[in-house]
Formats: sequence, structure tokens, C-alpha cells
Amino acid sequence: MVHSGAPKHTKVITMVKDELTRRRALQTLGATGTLGLTGISGCVGLGGSGGSGGDGGTITIGELNPLSGQASVYGQPEHQGLMVGVEDRGEFEVDGSTYSFEVTSTDDQCTNQEGVNIIRRYTQQEGIRFIAGSLCSNVNQAVASIVDQENVLQFIHGSWAQALSYGRDNVFRNSYTGAQTDPAFVELAQSEGWDKVAMIGDEKHPSILDSHERLAEALPEAGIEVEVIWYERGQEDYSTQVQRASSFEPDALEVAGYTGDVYSAISQAIDLGMDVPIVELSNSSEGAIRGAVDDISKYEGVMPLGAALSPAIAESGHEPGENFVDKVQDEFGSDVPWHVGGAHYDMVFALSTAMQNAGTVEDIDAIREELLNLTIDEALSDAPIGGPAQLYTPVPEERLYDDHGQSWFPSLLRQWQDGDLNVIDTVELSSVPAYPESLTE
Repeated sequence: MVHSGAPKHTKVITMVKDELTRRRALQTLGATGTLGLTGISGCVGLGGSGGSGGDGGTITIGELNPLSGQASVYGQPEHQGLMVGVEDRGEFEVDGSTYSFEVTSTDDQCTNQEGVNIIRRYTQQEGIRFIAGSLCSNVNQAVASIVDQENVLQFIHGSWAQALSYGRDNVFRNSYTGAQTDPAFVELAQSEGWDKVAMIGDEKHPSILDSHERLAEALPEAGIEVEVIWYERGQEDYSTQVQRASSFEPDALEVAGYTGDVYSAISQAIDLGMDVPIVELSNSSEGAIRGAVDDISKYEGVMPLGAALSPAIAESGHEPGENFVDKVQDEFGSDVPWHVGGAHYDMVFALSTAMQNAGTVEDIDAIREELLNLTIDEALSDAPIGGPAQLYTPVPEERLYDDHGQSWFPSLLRQWQDGDLNVIDTVELSSVPAYPESLTE
């Protein structure tokens, strides 16, 4: 517990609201075996080399993610989760033939042109029909017309912007959007009795733009005044933003964006004497945060709020999530900052199950329809880690995806306490409420 008399931003929240509950999964770990991932597989076309005795061959998943640069803190874990998922999935049977997945992966550097070049190569030259990534919202916006035109299935994880999947038939997302975390923040603000909130966000981040625009409407509707302040990604001096936030005299400060930017801004807010609760919406893992700061004790009491992604769900008692983290950690090293790697892991099992149900690995429309009908249990009950790597909130009929190809998540409220990042509580979507009409129509 935090010592009494600490600054307000170190306040320990033990309960957000009476209705908030912590979900714990009861799945047990299945047989796993040793991973043999040594690198990135070469590209093998759909159906591979064929073969006798019902051997259908290999199915290529084309990955594009930022594997270098600032965003690689998210891109590398996505890649690792994908590779572990492909290894765990192994061979599977579709319509009497045996298939397996292989991966060809390319660094998109989180830049639009690289993303466009990669998608064109994958779809128009190499005939790849299944795309994993990118986590970068700007890249997904840039490649959207190509993905739609070529009629391939794309799984985007990490991109927060709601519009990237909604209204598009062939895009699926096993990760949260800002629209899912926003209601949880409003819930938190109301439960804590905050009358005024200052928000500092990345002006170039599409999902943060969307999120802060929504919160600028939702908070006042809840009787909470709000001041929206923007910063430029990668800037070093946040004093102007902090001073503007401080002059608003808020009851709480919210900071959103990439991990390094968020914690630089929070550090300067603390240095400049902002003595209020601080919530951050980078949705970063503990490893990513520790890697971005020099002294974690400075951030005592800061509260990360985000979706129930690995490894946060492991901390909240979700055993398959813990098993996933352990497995990836064993394969890739102890210092890897987990984030949305579990999304790619779960996607591999969902895609293969949809192919089995459709009886085809080639009919994109049939596979898409089966994806939309998948239940969480059907898609992931056979995963060697014991269930889904992530903690989902089932959509109607216990499905993994809603009608827009979007998965839904509760939000975890965590807090830095005595140098550890602890789960405070889980904000269930059913309490905020689940599936707002504006997001599901």
C-alpha cells in the first residue's frame, strides 16, 4: 500500500464501482511441447507444394508490422505472438486435407508508403490472401483500398481507431479500440467524483484523436468539465501542455499516446507539481513502461487504464494469458515487452477453425462468414495454452467477433504501487453498458 500523506496522484484505488468484478478463467494448461521457432519463415503460396495422402500444404500469412523504430515496442510482440500461435496450431484438417500455416514478415516501419508497398507485393505478386497487421493506424488507413479491392482477410491488432474495421467486410480485430476504453474512463471519472479532467493526447494518433473527441462529448454529458490539449509525437518539452492543464485546475489528468511520449509528459507534469490523480491510456505492458523510464518509483500511483490484453490479464488471474506470456517469454527472452501478441495468437486459431467450418482454405467469403459466427469456446478451446490468450467479453451468442469483425474486452485499471504494476479492478463492458448502439449499428 502507498504511505499516507503521498501526493494525490499516488492514491491507491481499491474499487471503482460496486458492480466491477474481476474475471478469473478456470481453464487448465494443456500439453504444450517445446517451441522450435528460429526465425521468420519464407513465403509459401496458398496450398504450398501440395502432396499426396490428403496433404493440402501450407497457407501463408503475410505479416506487416513495425519491427524497428519507436513502434517496434508493440510490433515485435505482435510478431512473436503470431509465430507462437502458428507453432501451437500446427497441422489442421480442412475438407479431408491437412494444412499448416507459415509466415512471411516484413517491417513496415509504421510508414504509409512501406505499408502500401508490402500489401501490393503480398496480394498482387505473391498471392497472399491472409494478412496480419499492421498495428499502426496510419498504415491501415493507407492500405485499406488495396485490402478491400483484392478481397483478402486482414487482421489488425493494436490500431485503436474504430473506423478501421467498422463498415469494412474483410477486416477483423482481436484487439480493443479506443471506443471500448472510453466508457471505462468515464465510469472511473464518475465513480471518483472528478468534476474537471484535463486530457493531453498525441495529435497525430488517429485513435487518440477519435478517443479524445468522443470523451470531449461524453464527459460533459456525465457532468464533468474537460480540457483537451494536444502534443506532437516525439517532442521532448511538454511544459506548455502541462502548464495549460494545470491552469485548468483539474481533479485528474489523463495522458494518451505512445509509451515514451506518455511517460515523458507524466514525468514533466509531476516535476511541475501537478498533484492530481494521473491516468494514462497508452495501453502499454509493464515491460514497455519500464523500458521507457529511468526510475519507475517516480510514477507511484499513476494508473494505466486499458483493455484486458496480455500480460495484464495474467496479473488478473487469467491462466491461459499467463501461460501465453510464459511461452513467448521462454522462446524470445525475458525482457520482451508484451502487448497485443495474444491477439495474433488467438487469430491463428480463429482463422483455422473458420476454415474447417467453411470446408475451404480458398473461399474468402465463406471463411469470413464462419469467422463472424465463431464462438470464443469453439475458436480457442483447443489452444495448448488452455484457452484464449486474451480476456474477451463475448458479443451476443457468445461470439468472438461482432457483426463488424470486432472483438470486445473489459478494461483493466492498473496502478503503480511500490514499484509494481498491480491490477486494481476490471471494468466490465456490461456495466458501461456493453455494445453501445452507436458502435454496433
